[in-house]
Parts: sequence; structure tokens; C-alpha cells
Amino acid sequence: MMSEEFRQQRCAIYPDRVAVARCPECGLYFSRECITEHEGRLICATCLEKLAKEERPEGRGFHLPLVPWLEIAAAGIMVWVLYYALARLLIMIPSEFHEGSIWTN
Repeated sequence: MMSEEFRQQRCAIYPDRVAVARCPECGLYFSRECITEHEGRLICATCLEKLAKEERPEGRGFHLPLVPWLEIAAAGIMVWVLYYALARLLIMIPSEFHEGSIWTN
């Protein structure tokens, strides 16, 4: 059930809609479509954009995170080790193992 405070308020963006929440950052009222949940609280899109810009540090240049590249390198090394071990195992099979098989000349 809506409180009396919200029944009298209209959306700051769409005045023909009833407000259902108040943004804690700017204090304006918004309709259900104009507000979103972020970190456990309802916030308008304008304030959410401002918060996202504050949280994202402005850096220079193009920086790739190191962790994904390390994961790719580790996976490549693991695949190489597995194939190397399989090849060593196949080399160790004696040639007599194949004698009398269907692979005759």
C-alpha cells in the first residue's frame, strides 16, 4: 500500500505517472519505469550514471586486465603438458605391440 506522501507526488520525468519511489541522491520522485535498484537501494538513472562515473577511475591509455591473460597462458601450458605426456606415452609403446594387427603391409 502506497503512503500518502507518494500518492500526492508525480514522476519527475513523466508528470502523468504516479511516483512510487524517491531517489536518495537527488531527492526527486520517480515512477516505476524511471527508477532502478542499485546496491540495495532505488536510484534514478541520472544519479546512477553519476555514481558509475565516480566509481570508474579515469585512466590514460588502453589497459587490459592481467588475470584473463594469465588464465589463457596457464591453459595453454596445461594443454601443451598434456599433449607432451601423451606423446611420450605413445613413444614408449614397443613396436612388437603392433605385430599381427590389421595394419599389415
